[in-house]
Amino acid sequence: MMKKILSALLAHKIRSGIALVILLLGGFWFYQNYTKSHQPIKYVLAQATKGTIVTSISGSGQISASNQFDIKSKASGDVVNVKATEGQLIKTGDLILQLDAKDAQKSVRDALANLESAKISLAKLTQAPTQTESTQAQNAVTNAQATLDKLTRSQPIDEQNAADAETKASDALDKAYSDAFNSMANTFLDFPDAATLANSTLTGTDLSGNVSGQTNLDYLKGQIRTEDWQDLDKLNTLLTRASTAYTSAKYAYDTAFLQYKITNRTSDTSAIETLLTQTLTAAQALSDTLKDENNAVTFIIQYRTDHTLNIASNIKTAQTNLGTQTAKMSGDLSSLLSTKQSIEDDKDTLTRAKQAVETLIKNDPLDLANAQANLKDKQNTLNDLKTGPQTLDIQSSQLSVTEKQNALQDAQEKLADSTIRAPFDGTLAKISVKKGDSVSSGTAVATLVTAQQIAEVSLNEVDVSKIALKDKATLTFDAISDLQMTGSVASIDTIGTVSQGVVTYNVKIAFDTQDDRIKSGMSVSAAIITNTKTDILTVPNAAVKTTANGSYVQMLSTIPAGTDTTSLSGIASATPPSQVPVQIGISNDSVTEIMSGINEGDNVVVRSIDPNAKTTASQGTSLFQATGATGGRGGAAGGAAAGGARRTGG
Repeated sequence: MMKKILSALLAHKIRSGIALVILLLGGFWFYQNYTKSHQPIKYVLAQATKGTIVTSISGSGQISASNQFDIKSKASGDVVNVKATEGQLIKTGDLILQLDAKDAQKSVRDALANLESAKISLAKLTQAPTQTESTQAQNAVTNAQATLDKLTRSQPIDEQNAADAETKASDALDKAYSDAFNSMANTFLDFPDAATLANSTLTGTDLSGNVSGQTNLDYLKGQIRTEDWQDLDKLNTLLTRASTAYTSAKYAYDTAFLQYKITNRTSDTSAIETLLTQTLTAAQALSDTLKDENNAVTFIIQYRTDHTLNIASNIKTAQTNLGTQTAKMSGDLSSLLSTKQSIEDDKDTLTRAKQAVETLIKNDPLDLANAQANLKDKQNTLNDLKTGPQTLDIQSSQLSVTEKQNALQDAQEKLADSTIRAPFDGTLAKISVKKGDSVSSGTAVATLVTAQQIAEVSLNEVDVSKIALKDKATLTFDAISDLQMTGSVASIDTIGTVSQGVVTYNVKIAFDTQDDRIKSGMSVSAAIITNTKTDILTVPNAAVKTTANGSYVQMLSTIPAGTDTTSLSGIASATPPSQVPVQIGISNDSVTEIMSGINEGDNVVVRSIDPNAKTTASQGTSLFQATGATGGRGGAAGGAAAGGARRTGG
């Protein structure tokens, strides 16, 4: 039994050991394969270095079979001077004729002024602020802060003052309505006596003493003798006017009295104003009635005085009573008019006070916001002075200077076009214009016979726009493989030739030297140099990436000391490279100019290698692949100067 137990334990240990060995071997195999399949990405680097970039335009053609060359004008204008004569031997650069250059000279002056202005702006931007500028900026901040503080303090006070003024105006208006009611109440106290007197003077019998039962109206008429019929007519007119006035006054009084009975001090303002208007009308009408009656009595007294007739005492009494009541009505009328004017004035004052409050409520937040914005603007100006200009502002100003320099160069070239000179040595066979003639661009103005060899090449409309007269060129020949010549552009066709929808322009290149091996009709290839920049910062094209937001390069954040950054196998990095924005300039087939963003000696990524991938591919594309530019035959000049030029517009 014991043997069986020992045998089972031994078998169990063997199986456990075998399982442990298998587990260890499997883990080791998994570890090795896992670590091998997850290697960090490697990055091939290149240094940003100073160098030279040459760009050129390539074309092909033939050696000209004729030694006769038409000299064409590049500008339009009137001929102001012809300096050469037919049959004259001339040298390269000799003046043949001069066109009117006033407009071109003005363009040069304007371009110079614009360039100086741009340079001054750049200088102002880059130079440190003066003490005066700093002081002025600080004072502007202080003043803006003071203005804001003043507004913050004064606005609540102004608003309270405006509210107080509105309350005061409202109280004054309430008092004016109360005063108006008092004036109307006093007037209605005087109305009965005045109305009774006005009525009795015309319809009563008291003037005659009630002896004969004669009415006052007849009694008054009887004071004029019948033979003085003219005076009687005048009296009748006065009495008729008084009677008519009384009728109107009675109606006005009755209307006003009805309104007075239903109106009190607590009535709304419209009811008080209505009563005031009606009371004024009644007082005016009653005052007019008393005045007309008094005029009639006064006429009688004057008549009897003039005719030495006695005057009854009751007539004099009537005159006195009428005068007294007229004076009372005038006083009441004046008081009513005064209170009415006070109401109008106080209403206007209240309206203006309300408008003032509304204006403050509306404008105060805006004024405060403007003051706050002004303070912020002045603070930003001061901060800008302290921190200096932003990089983008400097770059923008530098770009403006470059644009103005280019504009000046264009203007100078156009000015130079107004002076027509010999492109090379020869004999003037013909001069086609004279002083005063108008010349158009592209017009042949003279014919030159020369022994100098000329290459005629054809360029498309895109390439021809990038070259100019006197651009240097390198020439090679299919028939003479070891020969390379130099020359310069002597003429460019202004009118192209269309063939199957393609526009081409003939360009003539004059050789700098002669070679007897070159024959008329030989095929020739030309690389016309359009731009050359020396001592500029360059990186390989593959390092430059371009997006809609601009160009950038990739750089590793850290590179271990002693690392061979020139290794084509790349540098392993677990951290992806960062994108650094750059401003690029011209470029050729191999390198691109970096105008800003990185410094000489910086290492940029040109290619990435992923060991975990089955294939190795370059991340990103070159600048030209990204932008769709196409390469051309570089030309020997570019190759000699920068390791192979490309056909590009820079």
